[in-house]
Amino acid sequence: GDSPMPRPVLEVVKNHLDLEARIGGYKAAEEVESLRSEVYGKVAELIGAKSVKEIALVESATVGWTRGFYSLAKAKLKPGSVLLTCEAEYAAQWVAMKHVCRDYGAKLVTIPSDPVLGEIDLEQLPK
Repeated sequence: GDSPMPRPVLEVVKNHLDLEARIGGYKAAEEVESLRSEVYGKVAELIGAKSVKEIALVESATVGWTRGFYSLAKAKLKPGSVLLTCEAEYAAQWVAMKHVCRDYGAKLVTIPSDPVLGEIDLEQLPK
């Protein structure tokens, strides 16, 4: 990611790498399995999920967005579908949109930004 890890996250990652160095990756994963399961339960509780099976933790927001987007695209896009984006779209998301448009015969339309405010110019939305 672009920003520094919070100190508690950094400490957990460093401690786990030290554990892997001492006993190996598979054994380290076995040792922390209960912690991993506990995290899923706490996240489910935090967001009101009915089951931990509704929770997916990934390594970054980009990975999470991309996985969700490709799943939705596969289920919903058809030839002729139109995806709307903006000029300030995050590059990884723009690339994913270009890929699904190519693969599913959809069209990617970029809505211009307001030249003063820099936000999407709603007057430019396709009719």
